[in-house]
Amino acid sequence: MIIDVNKTRLMQVAGFLIKNHSYQFVSVQQSEDEIWLGNASNSEFPVIRLTYQNSGALYFDRNRVLQVHSAICHVFKREGILLQICVNDEQEIENDEEIRITVMNRESMTGFDLNQAFPGIQRSLTPFDNPQVEYAMILKEIELHQKSKSQQKKKLFSSKWPLATISMIAICVLVFLGVLFLNRTHEDTISCAIALGAYYKAFVVLNGDYWRLITCGFVHTDYFHLLMNCMSLFSLGRFCEQVYGPKKMLIILFTSIFAGSAMMHLTNPNIVGLGISAGIYGLTGAFLVYSYSRGYFRQQLFMRQLLNIIFINVLLNFMPGVAVSAHLGGLASGLLCGLVFCDLKVKNLQQNAAVCLIVLLLFSGVKVTLEKELKPIYPKTDLMTADIYRSFGWNQYADDLLANTFKYYLEFEEVSE
Repeated sequence: MIIDVNKTRLMQVAGFLIKNHSYQFVSVQQSEDEIWLGNASNSEFPVIRLTYQNSGALYFDRNRVLQVHSAICHVFKREGILLQICVNDEQEIENDEEIRITVMNRESMTGFDLNQAFPGIQRSLTPFDNPQVEYAMILKEIELHQKSKSQQKKKLFSSKWPLATISMIAICVLVFLGVLFLNRTHEDTISCAIALGAYYKAFVVLNGDYWRLITCGFVHTDYFHLLMNCMSLFSLGRFCEQVYGPKKMLIILFTSIFAGSAMMHLTNPNIVGLGISAGIYGLTGAFLVYSYSRGYFRQQLFMRQLLNIIFINVLLNFMPGVAVSAHLGGLASGLLCGLVFCDLKVKNLQQNAAVCLIVLLLFSGVKVTLEKELKPIYPKTDLMTADIYRSFGWNQYADDLLANTFKYYLEFEEVSE
């Protein structure tokens, strides 16, 4: 194939879209004056046609072009308008209702403005002396880019030390050992769990222990519960830590724990809540967003594994003692965090998701502070928990707990009478 200036310019634009916006070459029975690109995760333009023909030439080739576009969209299981980029010096454009057309060269861009969807695309058209050499260099860069992405994907699933995830698991294990140790002397697992940070609505409402909405995620009292949560946390936390980074993974985890605890606080009576399940559901939500953005949902093997995970989690929601509202709150927070942190390339999606996330957290926080309903009451649990705090030397805190709770209980009894 003879490589001329026009074909090299097409390849420059194609190289930009492949390296910066995750497009791939689509093999079709194409003419030498066009390149087809596809990106199943781009909801606005899943298919792009590059050509150096004038836009008016589309009149004679329109049916074939639309058929190719339809076939690619069918394979991708996507619906989207075709974007045609004409790389030439044309001044006037023949408009088309079904195709977005842009004419672009180094000096100007006419028609549909690509700058919002693909910032910097015009700068991909750089000068060159030898078309064949430039063409070969671009192909080599694309090959190296694809190899690099493949290696990153392998590292994503082969990293052995997700330190943030391991640290969270270590905290869960240490707190669990602390509960076991305290239980040897105080012989009440629930009170020991509350003493080490479990959620207890009475202390949140009456003593202002709002910090329990976070610390409860790291408290467990059962070996099986701890094991299942740690296994899930390692699997999902490791994945999210690799794709989002440790800091963002921790943000997803902690905001989901808070959102789940807040939902549990607002929808349940005076209960004891513990476990990192809400955080795990949040990581699941972020995992789903990332998987969707990378097109994993179109892989049958991935979908089978995902459906198995969903089925198991749905069954767990029907087990006794499980706060479904906490799981839903964590999932909602995780989905929003995933949309904020993931590059879905949808206009204003990240900003809108960020606003929704902030509103969710602020609304939940305010509602938690206003929630005053507290039934039933457990004075014995309060006394035993206060005794544990006194064994720590926290006498003032224990006295404040009992003073606030028993004041309410006396008022409650007077109203009941």
